[in-house]
Amino acid sequence: DVLFAGISLSIPQKARVALLGPNGAGKSTFLAGVGKCQKLRAGKVSWNGMCVSWPIGLGRLFNLDLTGAQNVTYIGEMNGLPVRDYGLAVRDFSELGAQFYEPVRTYSSGERARLAFSMALKIRYDFFLIDEVLAVGDAGFRAKSRAELKKRLNHAGAIISTHSMGLARSFCDSGLVLRNGQKRYFPDIDDAIADHRSALVGDSAA
Repeated sequence: DVLFAGISLSIPQKARVALLGPNGAGKSTFLAGVGKCQKLRAGKVSWNGMCVSWPIGLGRLFNLDLTGAQNVTYIGEMNGLPVRDYGLAVRDFSELGAQFYEPVRTYSSGERARLAFSMALKIRYDFFLIDEVLAVGDAGFRAKSRAELKKRLNHAGAIISTHSMGLARSFCDSGLVLRNGQKRYFPDIDDAIADHRSALVGDSAA
């Protein structure tokens, strides 16, 4: 395993990394830094020309006064996509119905997560940053979303923050464990899960 004293991390282009750690360990902050949504105190981030998603699930994407449809149009234009086709694809995948045309400030947290995840899945990113959003929606939506993400990950990499060890094994081949301000990277996901679980047991016994 490798100990990371800072926030910088070098991983292969198509690696699928589970981001593990207890509540408060800094997983969302780490993703925000890696996604360049938050200024780092030290270190640097370089994606070497890859097209990288925003940190999906962090809730910093939307203009709350615009409708879901208007937000989708804006993101589509930013990414150089055919706006009408992209909008229809996101609308249908998100299953938001009439709510798609309402201001995002009227959405529940789950509806915002569904919209953000649908928007990201309909863009061909080289690398996805995902923060706990795979648990949103009903069982049907979760199954559809996970199947679509697996399809995307045949040609892309990802860092996925999750508390689900089953999900980590299903989607990821390596793991990054955050604990006590340190980052430990494991090339094998099973080693990362074992390290994460041993720390949870130790914290419970303390």
